[in-house]
Amino acid sequence: MAAPTSRAARRWPFALFVIFLLAYNLFRAGLFAMTQNGTVKPEHPLDPLVNSVVGYSELTIGLVGLVAIPALVRSLRWGFWMTVAINAYAIVFDAMSAVVVQLSAVGGVIPPVVILLGLLLFRHRFFPAGSETGVPAAARA
Repeated sequence: MAAPTSRAARRWPFALFVIFLLAYNLFRAGLFAMTQNGTVKPEHPLDPLVNSVVGYSELTIGLVGLVAIPALVRSLRWGFWMTVAINAYAIVFDAMSAVVVQLSAVGGVIPPVVILLGLLLFRHRFFPAGSETGVPAAARA
C-alpha cells in the first residue's frame, strides 16, 4: 500500500509557480524604471509616444500581475482571470514590440506563455470539479 501524499508535497509546484510569477512581474515593473533612466535603450530612436506606450505597458503588466498574485494564492477566480488577461496582453504587446521596436522583444512572449500554461495546469485550484467555470454549457459539451 502506497503512503499517502503529504499536503506539502502537492503545494510545492504551485509555490514555485507563484515565485516565478512574482519574479516575472517585478522584472516587468523594473523594466519600466530601466527604460525611464536610460539603462535599457531600443536599437533605434523611438517616437516619444511609442516610447511612452512601451514603458507604461511594461509598468502596467508588472503592477497588474503583482496585484493578482495574492488572489491567486487565495485561489480567487478574479485573480485567475486577471492573470490570464494581463498575460494575454503581454503576448500581444511583446509581439507588436518585436515588429515596431526591436526584434529581441519577441523573447518576452515566452514567460507569459509559460504562465498561461501554468494556469491551465493549476486551474483545479480555481474551478473545482463540478463548479461553474464561466464557460457556456454549449461550449463545454
